[in-house]
Amino acid sequence: MRACHAVVMPCRQDHTGDMDGIPTVFMEAMATGRPVISCPISGIPELVRDGETGLLVPSDDPQALAGAIERLARDESLRVQLGRQGRALVERQHRSAYDRAPPPPSDARGRAAGRGRGGGPELSLPRGVPHGLASSTWQRSR
Repeated sequence: MRACHAVVMPCRQDHTGDMDGIPTVFMEAMATGRPVISCPISGIPELVRDGETGLLVPSDDPQALAGAIERLARDESLRVQLGRQGRALVERQHRSAYDRAPPPPSDARGRAAGRGRGGGPELSLPRGVPHGLASSTWQRSR
């Protein structure tokens, strides 16, 4: 993700009517300040706001998709602006959800239940996964 300037994922409704909701990768990209290029279907425009947090193009329109990619490739200030605004949107959405969340339950000693020594949740790694490595790192190295 560090090496990319934008995330491009055109979405569409398939022949059965099934379609993407809001792909998690969009939130991840926007949290890192990357603008997103996609299509205005399902809930995508709630997060990818055309000209504000990314660019939206019609589904099944490769010329429009290529044009949006080229536009961001040529216009660094637009990429930066969309990326900053996307990150701010994701931060606002997650901060407000965090602020509304109830505190974690406590055990009899007043400690947060389900927390490890570092304050985070206890994690059980699959047998053979070295402790201290993220599972995705471990899986890539296998």
